Amino acid sequence: MSHVFAERTLPTLPPCIDDIADQINDHNEEIILHYSDYEKRATKVWLEAPNCYDDPIYEQNVDSCIDLLDSLLADVRV
Repeated sequence: MSHVFAERTLPTLPPCIDDIADQINDHNEEIILHYSDYEKRATKVWLEAPNCYDDPIYEQNVDSCIDLLDSLLADVRV
């Protein structure tokens, strides 16, 4: 099972979502961006990592990926 974190709800899925996922993956190859885009539900994006990322030793890695996700989504929302 994966460690899920940084879930964000968006009005619509950005067209550049795959580029955002690539940038996050380049930043940390074990943390992956996932997204859902269902017609009758809210559009969501979230990050997943192996369970070991629950360990506080990885907190800096997790925080930096969350910051990167938020900055990339902020660029899209402008």
